[in-house]
Order: sequence, then C-alpha cells, then structure tokens
Amino acid sequence: MSPLIHRGWIFCAGIGLGVVILSFAFWLFTQLPEENRIGNGPHFIGVQATASASNSAFSAATGRIDENVEGLFLLDPLTGELSCYILNVFKLKFTTEFRYKNVLQDLDMEKNQQASLLLLTGIVNFKLKQGREKPSDAIVYVVDTASGKFAAYAVPWTKNLHTSSQKQFHTGNLILLHKGNSRKE
Repeated sequence: MSPLIHRGWIFCAGIGLGVVILSFAFWLFTQLPEENRIGNGPHFIGVQATASASNSAFSAATGRIDENVEGLFLLDPLTGELSCYILNVFKLKFTTEFRYKNVLQDLDMEKNQQASLLLLTGIVNFKLKQGREKPSDAIVYVVDTASGKFAAYAVPWTKNLHTSSQKQFHTGNLILLHKGNSRKE
C-alpha cells in the first residue's frame, strides 16, 4: 500500500470517528434532563434570577413559580399584606394574584407599627404532594429586623394558571408554611 493511499484511509477513518463522537455527544446532550441544560435554544432553559428591593414604604421581590414563569411579590409593611402577581404567558398581562393579609400578626406586630421588614425569595422543590396543585417553586421569607422573627410563605400552584387563554382573572391565598424567631430568649 502506498503512503498516499495509507494517508487517505487514516483521513477517512478520522473523519468517520469524529462524526461518530459528535453524533454521540449530540444524542447524549439532548437526553439530559431539562434542569441540567443551559443556554437559549429550544432544548435549553435560560438564566433565572431573583431580585429584591425595599424602602420604608414597600418591599418587592421576584421568585420562580415554576420552570416557565416567575412571580412578583409585594409586601406592604403598613398593612402587613403580602401579594404575588403572575403574568399570563399568552396575554402578557397579570392574570393571577395571590394574597395573604396577616403577615404582621404572624410576626406578632401591630398594624401601623414602625415595621422594618425584609422580603426575600428562595427556590424549593416541595416533595409533599403529588397532583395538580402543589406549592410553587418559590418560597417567600419575611423577616422583622427589629425582633428577629420570620415567616415563610408559599404559592399554591396549578401549572395551567399562567398558560390559560381564558379571560377570567384568578385570585387565591398565599399559604403560611412556618414561622420562627432567630433571637432565643
């Protein structure tokens, strides 16, 4: 066999091996569970971020409701009302609202008291219910910075609420999960 023919075989074998490796890598990548993917293509999920901001009059935070939508959480420290608004992905309008009116009571505070509250969100994968409605991925924490008392709240979530093309507005109640005190007496 001449060196020229030998090089041709090596070249073809290298190309063939490269195609096999790339095909296997593509197949393996498309088989990854969705939560392990990154990027912006049809098989990817994008970057997800949460944010919070507050002043003496109001607190706001965002949190992941499920893999396709996030909620806008608002806390009024004067009334103790916590609310969550969710955009409908078809209408691009807020069509879902959840409320909880007793945050100050949960923290053993009185209305119109000089409240110094923090509003934070986190992500949790609840394992307690199988079925249509379960808590969303977002968990909302409210902290009274004066006393050290805190409470955690969740959104009771049904996945089709933000994808429904129905014209009605959905309202519901946030759920108090647990409360505590970081300052032990």
